[in-house]
Amino acid sequence: MNEKKLKIIQEASMLFAEKGFHSTSVQEIAEKSGISKGAFYLYFQSKEELVTSLIDYYINQLEQSLESLESGDLPPKDKLISQIKFQYEFVHQNKQLIIGQFDQLMMFGEDMKDRIYSFKTRLFHWVESLLYEIYGESIHLLVYDIYYLLEGIQSSYYRLIFIEDFSIDSDRLSNFIFDRIDDIVQAMIEKNIEPLIEEDTLHQVFDRIRARKKERIFPLLSAIEHEIKALDASPKTKSHLLEIVNYLTEEAKNDEIKGVIFKGMLANFTDYDSLRPYCEKLARELDIELLM
Repeated sequence: MNEKKLKIIQEASMLFAEKGFHSTSVQEIAEKSGISKGAFYLYFQSKEELVTSLIDYYINQLEQSLESLESGDLPPKDKLISQIKFQYEFVHQNKQLIIGQFDQLMMFGEDMKDRIYSFKTRLFHWVESLLYEIYGESIHLLVYDIYYLLEGIQSSYYRLIFIEDFSIDSDRLSNFIFDRIDDIVQAMIEKNIEPLIEEDTLHQVFDRIRARKKERIFPLLSAIEHEIKALDASPKTKSHLLEIVNYLTEEAKNDEIKGVIFKGMLANFTDYDSLRPYCEKLARELDIELLM
């Protein structure tokens, strides 16, 4: 991400946490970021777009933590405890922003909700694989219930942070939560408990998320196509760029969209100011980072 753009996001984050979204003006954000109000609009079309980027920035932090643990050599149990610890510390450090911007998140509707669900889907599959490594096939039918029991326990402690200004040592809490989940899992295995959540139920949820994502990708590609036709460029250049759009449109029709293909192809558009905003929106939809 552009260094100045990151600076604006970070300064806006502090202002939103302190004053709230509606009470913070673009002028205040610009002054805090050391730029003019006019320069602000070189990076964001509106304050609403800034909030979208801000939420995306924090989700990226969570994803980077996950990637670090994925590539590390800790035992599965310690990886899971470390992720529980990181999530608690993240929520605790950013509680004012999270509280203040929850209603704004809802305002952005399905776009941001799906971005969050996309991360949660990735987190689910990662935790699922760790649970299998820890407990083996004995949890095959129970893994979905175990995951949501874990998430429920974590959410309960997060509510204490928000409502009661609760604070506790993160190492102690993460180990405590894992030990309680371990107690539950062992009891479920021993008693041969029937699962409440079936695999098909989650697949239906994931399918709906993917379908909504596709619905937003095609209009963005159409907008890029429209802007290319209006570019002040040679016919050869326009033809080349339109071929790329057509290729990406066909790729988007596949059941599983390959983000790496979009990441490489969108790099052809980012030098054009009129195309870049649409590329950034596509990157958010596909959870990829643009190549500049």
